[in-house]
Amino acid sequence: MFTKPTKVALACATTFATLSVAQAQANNTMQPVVIYGARFADESNKALPQNTVISSEDILKSGMTNIPEILQKIGGVPTKPNLYGTQDLSYDLRGYGVNSDQNLVVVIDGVRISENEQAVAKLSLIPVESIDQIEIMRGVNSVLYGEGATSGAIYIKTKSSDADRAVVSAGVGNNSTREGTAYLSKSIDKVSVATYARVNESDNFRNRNKVLNKSGGLDIATAVDGATKLGIKFFADEQSTELPGAISRANFYINQKQARYPFDSATYLGKTISAFIDKKISSGLELRVDVSRREADRSSINWTNNTGPSSGTLYDYSSDVNSVNPRLKFINFAGFKNDLTVGADLSNWDYTYKTGSTNERAKQKNRALYVRDDIHFSNLQRVVLGYRSEKFTKSTFDPAAGSQGFDRNLDAYEFQYIKGLSSNLNAYGKLGTGYRIPNVDDNRNTYWNSLPYPASLEPQRSKDYELGVNGVDKNMRYGIRFFHSLISNEIIYSENDERNINLSPTKRDGVELEFAADVNSATNIYGSFQLVKAQFRDGLNAGQRIPLVPNYTARLGMDYKLNAQQKFGVIGRYVASQKSDGDFDATAIRIPGYAITDISYSAQYKNWLWTAYASNIFDKKYYSWASKWGSVYPDAGLSLKIVGRYTFK
Repeated sequence: MFTKPTKVALACATTFATLSVAQAQANNTMQPVVIYGARFADESNKALPQNTVISSEDILKSGMTNIPEILQKIGGVPTKPNLYGTQDLSYDLRGYGVNSDQNLVVVIDGVRISENEQAVAKLSLIPVESIDQIEIMRGVNSVLYGEGATSGAIYIKTKSSDADRAVVSAGVGNNSTREGTAYLSKSIDKVSVATYARVNESDNFRNRNKVLNKSGGLDIATAVDGATKLGIKFFADEQSTELPGAISRANFYINQKQARYPFDSATYLGKTISAFIDKKISSGLELRVDVSRREADRSSINWTNNTGPSSGTLYDYSSDVNSVNPRLKFINFAGFKNDLTVGADLSNWDYTYKTGSTNERAKQKNRALYVRDDIHFSNLQRVVLGYRSEKFTKSTFDPAAGSQGFDRNLDAYEFQYIKGLSSNLNAYGKLGTGYRIPNVDDNRNTYWNSLPYPASLEPQRSKDYELGVNGVDKNMRYGIRFFHSLISNEIIYSENDERNINLSPTKRDGVELEFAADVNSATNIYGSFQLVKAQFRDGLNAGQRIPLVPNYTARLGMDYKLNAQQKFGVIGRYVASQKSDGDFDATAIRIPGYAITDISYSAQYKNWLWTAYASNIFDKKYYSWASKWGSVYPDAGLSLKIVGRYTFK
């Protein structure tokens, strides 16, 4: 049910729209829509050199059917499977290990979907047919996106539904995998409507790991005139999954498919409504307002034995987030070539957690102001400056444990200088700071079962330095980045303490390399390499590596056009060895490195695009998560799938 704050927020958006229509001028036109990561639509030449853009054309050519796979294989984002066995992955841009999801912000159409709890952003439920493009913004981005953007941000833009289009697809695979999607958009005069749905069901690789995903959405937008666009979006997603759990390393080598907890399960139900207004008030001033409400209900049940449901523990989680995000962009402010953005991020979050005698309720209020100026001194020199101030007020109450409060003001800044060495080659340097506040799950585990609540964990802070070079010519695109991050009070779950803690000072030193090249008219090769040294820089474990961060990851792929209608692709990924979860002192067995190879074949026949996949074609037996106590979570073996996509014309 949408509450009074949401109704007020939607009324505010309508008021903005009414005022904007009254101010509209007939000769105003909207700017071309190309990139969105700076929170306004911008031309492609304003993309920052460390960002990667995946277009809808890239997605269509790949034949892939879920966003996590696209981010991993096309975007080169290092990933780990989540422990629910679903298609949603954990994304680790800069080596944050077990808490990587809480150090990355994911945004869809201006609405933040990264959770305030320890949960992954659910991207697998969004039909790829609805995606216009994806922007991967590596490196600290707290000025624009606030808390949690310490390793970067991912911005997903859905299609503007301004064309008549209809697409349906269906796929089948091994492990009883079945999926289907439908996307339909229609324009009538100045109103455009898009509706879409996705269903995915699979038994998955492991025993007792069946998952069922359902999602659907409706987008309505109208171009009031050449300068004003309004829209409202509805999205709902549902997921149910069985939870086989981690198994011992010894049992992994006997049978990696086995389930440790054959009767555990979890469910999720999410609902989102959002509205927006884009308004070009004048040739030098643009307005964007996003208003949203997200509701999420999660539950899981964990049985105390493996022989059948006799007694167990039920966990229920419920959260509601209301957000209002207005911002203005001043173009050529003060008479020189620049884009000055001034904005606010306002959100209220309510959370309930129930299990056994626990009845925890939490509230969080965020109030942020930010300013960012993108200054072009010439075609070859550019400076980006930004500052953000954010106030957090959080309270948690449990009748059994008492109460806990958190009231802080945090800030972040960024400075980036970009120098064009030629028309096709840029060099840049960046200095920025970021922060992450302890979420409700972080703080709950600080006391485990002891009473009362202790004080909240301290906020995590970071200072980041980055240098890079990127270039592009007719047949090749490439980039190399060097980064150095100093982190204080890093928040992480400690297997030793069985609770979340603030670590002693840590750091990240790394190199990222990516390239794509057309060898000839039929062959394209691409790849990426990331070297990360994540370690303690002080304290008892000074010099030790952070767990669950591989020393390096690499991918190398090739697409070969057999003819105008057929394409073959192969991609190999390598992940080096890494320390097990909680192994701060390097006393546990390391997770072995592994190499995985995937192949694909696609064929266009009239209105049909057929794609066949084989992931992990050599059926590699491996795991990418393990605890210091010897439990491991097996990754999938050979996976096969064929998908047919039909576009109505």
